[in-house]
Amino acid sequence: MPKPNTPTTPTTETIDLVINDESIINDRGYNVLNAGLDRTRYDINPVLLYDHDTSQLIGRCEAMRVEGSKLIGSFVFDSASELAAEKLRQIKDGFLRGVSAGFCILHMLFAQEHDTVDKWELYEVSVVTLPSNKGAVKLYTQDGRPLSPQEETQHIEQLRSVYTTNTNTNMPNTQQSPTQERVTLSAEAMTALGVSQTASGDELSRAVLAMSQELTALKTTLETQRVARRDELINQALAAGKITAQQKQVYSDLYDANPQLCCDTLAALPGRRNIADQLHTTPSATIEGDWDTLDKQGKLATLKAQDPDKFRALFKAKFGVDYRE
Repeated sequence: MPKPNTPTTPTTETIDLVINDESIINDRGYNVLNAGLDRTRYDINPVLLYDHDTSQLIGRCEAMRVEGSKLIGSFVFDSASELAAEKLRQIKDGFLRGVSAGFCILHMLFAQEHDTVDKWELYEVSVVTLPSNKGAVKLYTQDGRPLSPQEETQHIEQLRSVYTTNTNTNMPNTQQSPTQERVTLSAEAMTALGVSQTASGDELSRAVLAMSQELTALKTTLETQRVARRDELINQALAAGKITAQQKQVYSDLYDANPQLCCDTLAALPGRRNIADQLHTTPSATIEGDWDTLDKQGKLATLKAQDPDKFRALFKAKFGVDYRE
């Protein structure tokens, strides 16, 4: 009896690749410390790409470890993908050896011998055909946009300008005061500040101060508008008879704590009822007829309560004199 056909499951194979070697100085003139790695976002989607191309996914990282100066990843290649299977074969046969980490620089140290990235966030790992050099890397912005080679150079120079700026120009960067804090600005931050990628420390300071002043002015305007909206809402509720004067502060405090809750609460409160609503009668506008007609219908008392002016006019038309209580 022939056996039923069973679906075949694509096989996977794990191979170790060196992601980073902190002992190697790349052609940009810096090395990358393994201890400074932040892989929080990478672990959510630990992709292995081909040539830093997000459309060419060939595997995933199963585990990562440090051995000596090397950061090593254990990668599973997707054998169901022809491209992945080809790259795995080329790696095993020794034809493809380039591996490049794609990351964002979070902090950097500068020295005369060489520079060092001591804090970095890993975005992706790629197998590459032509690594630019030993210790090949690919830089990204903090929002995940890859930088061009020219942008990479500008970014590093901008970091160098920020980190090496010192009020004492004769003091080497390696002898900065321990209280001096270094700040990393991304390419997007420089654009937001309205300065060039090669801006000096003084230019950055002026830009930050100007933005701070604009932010303070904006906060003041928004607070003024918020208070005006609050007071208008509370006064409208008071005029409509939804709250009393003694309750104004209670609802003002509620608005400050939770504007939407205050709005919803006041909207649900009943307003002051008019006389017609309280008597459950038809508004005076619907009472029509002359004095005799309304007298026969027994509506004169209702008309007097709802519309005294109309009642007096009909009285004078009937009797020729003004009505007196």
